[in-house]
Amino acid sequence: MPESLTGKPLTGQVFLLTGASRGIGAATALELARRGAVVIGPHRDPGKDSRAAEVVRQVEEIGGRMVAPVADVTRPEHRASLLAQIKQDFGKIDGIIFNHAGGMEKDLLEASPNYHLEVNGYSKLYLFQEAELARILQGRSVVIDVPSLWSTFYHTGIEQLPQYTPVAIGKKLGEQLLKKATRDYNQFDQQAGEHVTFGSVCGHAIEGTTTIKLLRRMNPEAMQAVEQTAEGGKLPTIADMANAIAFMAEGDFADEDIVFVGVPQIRPGEMPDVLPMYSGETRYVNRLVGLDRQRFVGYYRVREKDTRFHFDDADGSLDSSSDRAILDVRRNHTIGHFTPEFGISVFPGHKMIAACEEVAENNFANITHGEVIDPRLARIEGPIAFKIPVLPGDRLSIEIDHPDASLKIGNTEVASIKGLQFEERAWAAPRRRGMGFDRLIEAAAQTLGLAYLFREGVKDVLPLFSGVRGPVEYLRDVYPGEQLEMEAVLAEGEGKNRFRGDVNIRVDDQVVAKVLGIDCRLSPIRGIGRVISLGRMILG
Repeated sequence: MPESLTGKPLTGQVFLLTGASRGIGAATALELARRGAVVIGPHRDPGKDSRAAEVVRQVEEIGGRMVAPVADVTRPEHRASLLAQIKQDFGKIDGIIFNHAGGMEKDLLEASPNYHLEVNGYSKLYLFQEAELARILQGRSVVIDVPSLWSTFYHTGIEQLPQYTPVAIGKKLGEQLLKKATRDYNQFDQQAGEHVTFGSVCGHAIEGTTTIKLLRRMNPEAMQAVEQTAEGGKLPTIADMANAIAFMAEGDFADEDIVFVGVPQIRPGEMPDVLPMYSGETRYVNRLVGLDRQRFVGYYRVREKDTRFHFDDADGSLDSSSDRAILDVRRNHTIGHFTPEFGISVFPGHKMIAACEEVAENNFANITHGEVIDPRLARIEGPIAFKIPVLPGDRLSIEIDHPDASLKIGNTEVASIKGLQFEERAWAAPRRRGMGFDRLIEAAAQTLGLAYLFREGVKDVLPLFSGVRGPVEYLRDVYPGEQLEMEAVLAEGEGKNRFRGDVNIRVDDQVVAKVLGIDCRLSPIRGIGRVISLGRMILG
């Protein structure tokens, strides 16, 4: 992230920045001013006027403008007064940055047990929902939340210091409330041409903040261990956070994006180097974040293409009856799985699952209620095993012996799926189709493979998906535009050239799929052709 931009990209724009009198907020106020923005930085304590005045002085010293009114955004009368004053003095704002936080103050928690929820969560929602705010938000504006690593991944069970837990819970609530509120605003409340883009700047533990000073005093040994999990083994600084927030304020991000600061990660542009076997069309991880040596989170924004069937009726490649099918594997079924430099076309395992699902759905409907129900694959008890590579030109027979499926070339079984479980739904008009179950499994496998390569720091091997011990659960449909958050937990002690793990897939903190016991093996990039040749020898 650049220290500052030489131009003035935010000239003429006005930002409301909470928590601006010290720490990350004060540094952000200066960085916004450097970019040309006017900053409104309320602070809640009149006794700290001198501290806020010093930030204003520093902003003015670099030629910027900032006002620092006293306003406690947890109090409704203060929120209303603040926004009325902003309308009178400025007429509009172009964005809000929610930087205020609390929850470690014992006296405030003792006085109000829900204080951490009010200050970190509900106060943000109530400020955003103030009627006056909708009148002063201008055009295409931004709303930026500033959570922490511990709050963003609170639902994953990430280990954190207990003293910080109230803050993490409250910030997590605030993130969820703001995400929903901005969605509702964009759907119902905006005028023509207006749109609020919501994003987050998620920092690791930040060097120089009051929170870190307190945690070091309370638990110095634990904080040393926390520092080792930061990118490069060193905590990011207040300046790093301020640069990231100001950069995001320029608005060059998509709805609900997250910018991570000081968190080990693989970024979108680095993906082809780490997973070279996949093209952009078949890569189901946009970014990977490392929480510790075992736990990683992959992100993916679902696209319209992820809802399409793999086998078009028009191409006639899948000839299915109620309990068996013939699939003539064609090159178009393999395109994009291996990038062209590999010179290899292999029918991917997740498409074998899709073929079995389609045939098994017909079988399940026929042995139950025929056309009265619309069956949906909801669970695979497992295991799933991919035994021999399948290539273009192969004739693949699929046999269903409910609830199991077997895939063969001739008399040789090349893959098997055990325990296909369907849920019965009454037939209705065609429903909106979600992301395929098989693609969710593939996304989970890619996330786990990336996690292993990232942890071990290797780039000269390929993680090959070889099966799932199970079970696999599909809890709700996932639709285009939704962002998957895939938590991969690597297991230890699988031996040389093999690894496994579990993946939970979430949307908005709701688990939508579980893929447990994914098995993978490693192959040298230059030796992938030999691996496939050895796998084919059994077919003669």
